[in-house]
Amino acid sequence: MCKSIVIFADTLRLYDPEFTSIQQEKICIQSVKMLLNNQKDFESDVLYIGYASQLSEAISTISLINLVCILDIPISDNLKSNANINMILFNKSFDLASIFNKIYDLLTGDDLRLNNYMVKLFDSLSQGEGLQNIVDIGYEMLGNPLHVIDLSWKHIASSKDPVTDDIVWQEFITTGYQSVTSVSHYLNSNFTYKLLNSPEPYFWKDNYAKYSRLMSRITIGNKPIAVVGVLDQKRQFRESDRKLLTIICDALSAEMQKNKFIHFTKGFLYEEFIKDLLDKKIVDSNFIEKRKEYLHLNLKLNIYVLTVDISQFDSEHNSLSFIQGVLERIIVDGKSIIYNDNIVMVASFNHEKDFIECYQKKIDEYLHSVKIRIGISRAFNSLENLSEYYLQSLEALNLSQHMNRDQIFISYDDYAIYHMIELCAKNDDIKKFCIPSLLKLIEYDLKYNTSFTKSLYTYVLCSESITESAHVLKIHRNTMIYRIEKIIEIMGSDLSNYETLLHIQLSFKLLEYDKSFLEVFSDK
Repeated sequence: MCKSIVIFADTLRLYDPEFTSIQQEKICIQSVKMLLNNQKDFESDVLYIGYASQLSEAISTISLINLVCILDIPISDNLKSNANINMILFNKSFDLASIFNKIYDLLTGDDLRLNNYMVKLFDSLSQGEGLQNIVDIGYEMLGNPLHVIDLSWKHIASSKDPVTDDIVWQEFITTGYQSVTSVSHYLNSNFTYKLLNSPEPYFWKDNYAKYSRLMSRITIGNKPIAVVGVLDQKRQFRESDRKLLTIICDALSAEMQKNKFIHFTKGFLYEEFIKDLLDKKIVDSNFIEKRKEYLHLNLKLNIYVLTVDISQFDSEHNSLSFIQGVLERIIVDGKSIIYNDNIVMVASFNHEKDFIECYQKKIDEYLHSVKIRIGISRAFNSLENLSEYYLQSLEALNLSQHMNRDQIFISYDDYAIYHMIELCAKNDDIKKFCIPSLLKLIEYDLKYNTSFTKSLYTYVLCSESITESAHVLKIHRNTMIYRIEKIIEIMGSDLSNYETLLHIQLSFKLLEYDKSFLEVFSDK
């Protein structure tokens, strides 16, 4: 393995050399050799180790020379200042064999250690031991604590050794996110731009955090998806740490690709925030407001959750990302993510009617063309409740499908009462909640092949209007009057009584939910 001469100088500095002069920093050392007496020929990629007395004053410096010497005799200033000599000198009390072994281990031993770590990382990936295990291996490799965050400054994983005296580390560990103050500092210092656009790991130091950082982005298909930060808490950084961190980032990238969400993320800061709200990982209202402020989510008074059911859509002609993009172009301020195999969008409007009047028709036309459905929650005004209203949008989709309704744009408001019935049905037979007189009418229809139940259902839907009911059923008004009189006779109920009518309406809702009663509404 080739190593920069600077790495050797940095390592040997720990042994307090008498003199160090690195004139050519870009030289890469391939091997180490013992110096010969009065040696004249030197290779520029070899580090020679020996005694000062072995050097000749007539040494040729046409080519570059790399020397580590024990000062058993003084060396002339001409040699020390020669621009073609990289030189590290130790006093005569140092043991030559010890220095040689240290340099040899540095040149060859890292290869063995690196190979061992590569095997560890491969085993971790192949056995599915998870992100945290890769971070723990990274801690062994680098000898310093490290943490992984996503692009919304959210903590993902960190090495287990506590770092109690660094404000940035503590914020991630205690709250799971970087504070608005810290984020503002790094945005203003151009830190974020440099990080996301730097192809290689780089060192960062400022007065905000106690420790210097070695930073690197994690990418999938050249798209940044996360960031790794290493602190120089345990030891000072070495140039070789850059390559080690690159290897660690590659392993983290491979592990993170197992996460389905990563493949659909577009790299926006708000995506992980919305996902955490849906997962109920964030519940503190003050913290939510701070994140909203940082992410510039300027939501209007009425917030909705729109969930797009993609179970039936034609993936051969459209991609999820394409569908998502179309919806975001229709609802300009909507923020969407792919979540649990659906497209979930958070949209907000100043007035509830704005949503229906401005967007429903456009969305309805598009969704019908691609054969997908969308469930819409009720309006709410706090992101703290996002998960609850997401479940409403899902419930609207599920109930519409359960009741075999051919709808594209499905509002939870239209299904709230069926949701209540669904909850009751889980614990009891919903038929027992129907008004008995209506069940009596159904039995009469089944026995005599009449359609009085459907006539009553139409009458209820038309707000007890004889004229409108007759129009819907395409019968004469007098016929409708006769049917209502006959219905009252069969049921033995007073249809002018508010409580009775309410019970009948609820009973019809129960029958609509229960598929076993679909014959009630069939044509006779």
